[in-house]
Amino acid sequence: MHHNFMQIEGAANLHLVPPSGALISIGFAKLQGGSGGYARLVAICPPEWEHGMTIDEAPGAPLPTQPAPLRRGPDGVLAPTANATPTQYCAAGSPALGCPMPQ
Repeated sequence: MHHNFMQIEGAANLHLVPPSGALISIGFAKLQGGSGGYARLVAICPPEWEHGMTIDEAPGAPLPTQPAPLRRGPDGVLAPTANATPTQYCAAGSPALGCPMPQ
């Protein structure tokens, strides 16, 4: 890491990423059924690469639409929670980034 490289441990399916020409994105929360830590790696590969899927095949990519709001369980994993109240991102008077300011 002292040479400006990040170390990733326990990443699965790296053998499906092309040896060159791919972009690796990191930073998504770990979802139910995920492996390892609290980060998620996504490989953005050239169109001719034989593995993976396109956004047309998975329109929710990189995260699929869930049947219920996601909430963290005691194990720290986000999972659909049937009785959870949907998050109100821009509630009235909210000063949150990207929300319209009250008039």
